[in-house]
Amino acid sequence: MAVKKEVKVIGLYTLRTLVTLLGIWILKLIVVSLPFFKELSIPNFPFTILQIVNLLIAILIVAIILNFGFVLNKYWPLEYPKVPEAGVVFSMLIFLIALIAAYDSVKGLLDTLLEGPEAVLILQITFLVISALLLVRAALVVYISLPKWLNSLRDSITTPPDLK
Repeated sequence: MAVKKEVKVIGLYTLRTLVTLLGIWILKLIVVSLPFFKELSIPNFPFTILQIVNLLIAILIVAIILNFGFVLNKYWPLEYPKVPEAGVVFSMLIFLIALIAAYDSVKGLLDTLLEGPEAVLILQITFLVISALLLVRAALVVYISLPKWLNSLRDSITTPPDLK
């Protein structure tokens, strides 16, 4: 008789996302190291081809990370019904990682396009507000769910293995 293994969608999707991000990073290293890419520029255009490639790769990475956050938020309660709220917390942290990646790429773009600290300051304040909202949402979910999580942990520790 064959034993059927339960496949976790989150685990497979996490592995797929990590492999995809690694592949994009390796592709970026290869493309950026090409000597003709480093020196190529378009006349009367504020960006080099290297900056454009880096920006496109950063946008792709942010999109992949955001998509992973949405998938995690969707499938966590289905795979871990005892702690469905943890999916929201993990998703908020993943969105924060995507925000950090987006900030680095947008800041470089603004530095090239605009001179002066005003644009960067507006960007920093905007990203600070967004990150604060993400962290507040995660903290509220933890605050609301913590008694339930602690009771579940206590029950799993105090319940004999025979009764589980």
